[in-house]
Amino acid sequence: MQAPPADAAARAAPEAAADAGTVDQYRLALLGAAKRYNRIALNTRTTDEPSGTEIRVNARLVIGANGMISRIDLMKPSRHEQINKHAVETIRKAKPLVQIPPSLRNREFSVEVLFVFNIE
Repeated sequence: MQAPPADAAARAAPEAAADAGTVDQYRLALLGAAKRYNRIALNTRTTDEPSGTEIRVNARLVIGANGMISRIDLMKPSRHEQINKHAVETIRKAKPLVQIPPSLRNREFSVEVLFVFNIE
C-alpha cells in the first residue's frame, strides 16, 4: 500500500483540527441549551448522598449524518438511575435547540458532555 502524498497529509491535519474545534463549539452550544432543562430537585431525601455532594454523568451523544441523535451512551454513569435518566432526557430536549455547524452537516460525529449535579 502506498502512503498518501505529503501535501495531502498536511492538508488533513488542519482539517481535523478545524473539525475538533467545531465539535467543541457545538458541545458548548449544546451545554448552553441544556442549562434550561438541567434543573432537577436533588436533595438528601431523593438520594443517599450527603448535602454538598457532586454527582457526575459523562455522556457521549452520536449525531447521525441525517442530523438526528443516533445514540446516547453513558460513558461514566452515576449510581443513581434517576440522575442518569435525567441526563439523557436533558440531551434529548436540548439537541433540537442547537444548529449543527455547516462543516459537520451530512456527517456522523460524536460529542461528549459532562453533567454535574449538586445535592442540596
